[in-house]
Amino acid sequence: MKYFNKIFFAVTIFCSFFFVKEIHAVDCPVGTPSVTITSSCQYANTVDGVDDGGTPNAATITINSGATLTIGASDRIVAGNIVINDGGAMVVVDGGQFFLNAPIYYTDADADTYPAGVTAMNLTGGAGYMRRTITPVPTDCCDSDSDARPNQSTSQNHINACSSWDYNCNGSVSYGATSIFSCTTNYSGGGACPAHYYTCNPGYDDGSYPACGDTEYFRVCNYENPPGCQETSCSGSGTIPIQQTCL
Repeated sequence: MKYFNKIFFAVTIFCSFFFVKEIHAVDCPVGTPSVTITSSCQYANTVDGVDDGGTPNAATITINSGATLTIGASDRIVAGNIVINDGGAMVVVDGGQFFLNAPIYYTDADADTYPAGVTAMNLTGGAGYMRRTITPVPTDCCDSDSDARPNQSTSQNHINACSSWDYNCNGSVSYGATSIFSCTTNYSGGGACPAHYYTCNPGYDDGSYPACGDTEYFRVCNYENPPGCQETSCSGSGTIPIQQTCL
């Protein structure tokens, strides 16, 4: 077994001399965080590799016998360590680079911990970036608005920065309030209750609920009840303007 903590300049010279044409192999596996390569492959993204989230990155790429990791001319591949078993190989095409102990970052412009994508990665972090996570996370549907993100549970009363009402990134829009005011007469009173009473359901007052962001009047029910009885009228206790929220 050969264990490399550094990639020597001689490797690049050797590979540049013998490989004049880059051929993309099968995509390499993605590990959590380390990977073992059992057949010849090349990473799918120009910036890729393995990252365990530590400082420094200690994730390992292991190349088994009979397998070859190809690093293409524009590739920037990262790992904490590289282990090349006897019969395995790593080929660095002229222009390709391999970085030890370096981190990998996703773009996260709105800093909501959900990346804009998982295929466009970077070797430098800072504002607008997040460290690549060991456990895959869902991608953001609007990376310019921190209120719009996967798993969002709070509905909003304004359209998001991507001109959408989809705030939880599920591809659809849910309305915060959809109840419609109604009043039903029941003829089953008795005892202290009146001969008939009303069943009142609070809700929007004009027979339909408003569109996202629009405001309509919402009527609540009148609870002036004799003990043990239901509503004695359907007048409600008035209407209040409520703006529709969506998610």
